[in-house]
Amino acid sequence: MTIEFRCQNCGRRLRVRREKLGKQVACPRCKQRTEVTIPAESAGNSTDSSDDATNVASAESANPDRQTVSTPGEASDLPDKPNSAADVSIQLVYDRSEPTDSQASPSSTAISLTRTGVLTLTILIAGLPMCGFALGWLAGRAVPAVQAVRPRQPCFLSGQVTVRDEPDPNAVVLLFSATSSPPRRERLAVEILQPSAAVLKPTHNAVKQLHSWDGDLTRTDSDGRFTVRVPDKGAYYLLVLSTTLHNEPAAIDRSDIAQLGRYVTRPADLIRNHRYLWQTLDVKGDVYDHDVDVSAVAENR
Repeated sequence: MTIEFRCQNCGRRLRVRREKLGKQVACPRCKQRTEVTIPAESAGNSTDSSDDATNVASAESANPDRQTVSTPGEASDLPDKPNSAADVSIQLVYDRSEPTDSQASPSSTAISLTRTGVLTLTILIAGLPMCGFALGWLAGRAVPAVQAVRPRQPCFLSGQVTVRDEPDPNAVVLLFSATSSPPRRERLAVEILQPSAAVLKPTHNAVKQLHSWDGDLTRTDSDGRFTVRVPDKGAYYLLVLSTTLHNEPAAIDRSDIAQLGRYVTRPADLIRNHRYLWQTLDVKGDVYDHDVDVSAVAENR
């Protein structure tokens, strides 16, 4: 029968025959002498030891090849038994190790976004410059619209038509806007505009039509003076037809005919038989005085 004990030097578990109890044996691990003593678990549980001894003896008699061989004065080395009550000490163990990267807790400032959220944010960020461009473009287009609704500033154009320093009564004075043209295929008939025609009343359709084009029509009085209403400041064409002097075909300027053709049906027939003045005026003041000497204009040509 064998007994188990621990080395008093290194604490290794050893097994020897019971006859070695109280004697000195050599520890195969630390190579030092140690006394064979009965361990606490054997002393407190003698019944288990007797059973173990009986079982060991039966096993040795049944299997002689497995008999334990020990040299005198030496103990056999046994592996530690992790389930032995004498080897286990109960204590509380606290895990104070730092968490690994995979187990790290998420940051309190981290934001979780889905793929749809990321796509939405991308579209919004990309659309901001386009929205800014569109707003700037609309704002730029709104500037002319604001200028277009500027209140009109009507004024009057007055003057005197003379021929060699003498008044030219009943001369025709026509005013056309240089910045706007009448609708397509709308022209004034030359028959009612010639100096030989009757004076048109303000209610005549031709006069109303001319007013809708930002123009005006009048005749000079006995002193050769005239006054026409200018609907707004800006550039205008002024046409004066004399009743005293007749025109020569060579004195007609083709560029004048082209510009006058925007407003009358046959411009050449209108100015063929009468001395005329065709010029551009830039009306800026509330009252614009402009005297015309038709004879001087004809001589300059």
